[in-house]
Amino acid sequence: MIARRQAAGALWAIVLCVLAPSAAASAPATSGVATGGVTQTRHYVSTDGSVVADDASTYRGTLSFTFRVRPNGTITGTGTGHYVAVSWHETGTIDGASFSCDAPKTAQPFAVTVGGHVAAGVVHLSLGIPKATEVLAANVQCGNGHYLVAGTTSYLRDSLVAVGGAKLQFRSGRSVVLHPTKHVEMTAAAAAPTAPGTFHVVQQHSWTIEIKGG
Repeated sequence: MIARRQAAGALWAIVLCVLAPSAAASAPATSGVATGGVTQTRHYVSTDGSVVADDASTYRGTLSFTFRVRPNGTITGTGTGHYVAVSWHETGTIDGASFSCDAPKTAQPFAVTVGGHVAAGVVHLSLGIPKATEVLAANVQCGNGHYLVAGTTSYLRDSLVAVGGAKLQFRSGRSVVLHPTKHVEMTAAAAAPTAPGTFHVVQQHSWTIEIKGG
């Protein structure tokens, strides 16, 4: 009888050891969504004063992601995202003659990287979109020798970085909605092939990040 009880106890120990990892692995993941981006305006004046231009651009996206907290506190997860707005419009004058043009930029869906850790009941979540880019395939002629320059930009990616997307913090075990924002103003010199001159740039970064049951 004692031998049978010992055997039964050993069997249950084996079963519990097998089930424990499966239970941890099957725990539901925490989900989240994020929407936001940047609106930018630029005022440009060429050094010789012949060109004056104002442009406005918008880059916004939506991210969906999930993550789990491992027993050691490390966060692992995945996600996807896509653009909901990509626009670039410019107006101005060249030697007194007015112009107006739009850039047909394109942007593809992208992956969301998720990481971080949990310590002392606080979630330190890191979100990134390292491959989110906007592409203008060819120069856009605006008239009188002025054009919007072709190239690849990363305005949406940079916007998430600007608001601290890699350093989000909130208490664990609850749903939260975060509204990180950042206002940026700067002056920059025009780079070739744009004629020498100065840009005054204003950027407004705004995101809403919702964690469901974090």
